[in-house]
Amino acid sequence: MEWRVTAVLGDAGSATQRALTEATLMDKVAVNRACKVLEERGLVARAPNVRDGRSHLLELTADGQLIYDEVMPLAQATEHEL
Repeated sequence: MEWRVTAVLGDAGSATQRALTEATLMDKVAVNRACKVLEERGLVARAPNVRDGRSHLLELTADGQLIYDEVMPLAQATEHEL
């Protein structure tokens, strides 16, 4: 599940949990858990959403971006082969 959130954030730059739920087609509880795991691992950071004081924007940290940059070309190559 974390890989889906990482992939969307890597492509989008930043997103709210609601946007991640829509983009990943995962339920909101699963997205919440995935985001917590990624935050605990230091791969995602949370910042206040200036457009909406109730939500937060999530984005990849430098470590998260490194993983995204390493894994996505491999995932795309595998998808192309299939």
